[in-house]
Amino acid sequence: MRKLAVIEAFGVDVAPWSVPDIGVNRKTKSGKPVRFARRRKKSNIDRGSVSLEHWQRFVREAAREVWPGEPFVGPVYLEIEFYARTPAGKKQGELWEVPLRRNKDGGWGKSQPRRKPEPDLINMFKGTEDAICEVVLANDVQTRMVAAVTLFGRAPGVKVTVYEIEADDFPGVGEPLEI
Repeated sequence: MRKLAVIEAFGVDVAPWSVPDIGVNRKTKSGKPVRFARRRKKSNIDRGSVSLEHWQRFVREAAREVWPGEPFVGPVYLEIEFYARTPAGKKQGELWEVPLRRNKDGGWGKSQPRRKPEPDLINMFKGTEDAICEVVLANDVQTRMVAAVTLFGRAPGVKVTVYEIEADDFPGVGEPLEI
């Protein structure tokens, strides 16, 4: 594999991908509609929290600084490191974990140790991958291998390393199949 780019975007909290507002799923007993998908629409740059759209713009701008030309069109391996600001009692580089707790119904839910909803790794990955599309990658379907981790760091943000998957990396075995 050949390293193509390293994109670093630090200074704001990671905004996870989420389903866009779609509509009303059901109504409460009082008749009030309940949306089943809601994205954060507001950003507070001074506090470091942003909407998905602002997060993607932030990452896209960082990507343009390191990849000014046409998007790459071959298969890629993405290695993504997400960082949250290190809270008291934790060390930089330590795993950014989210403790689970029992819900009233007996299931498991995320606690909020940093006093805000904790994003899922896959949703952070999707939002960030979409941000580099049309800048570094032509389309997200090119992503054929992934590695992602959440860590505590000096500042919140992301480091994305993009590798080209070359033909010799996975040569296959035997003769090509004829169909």
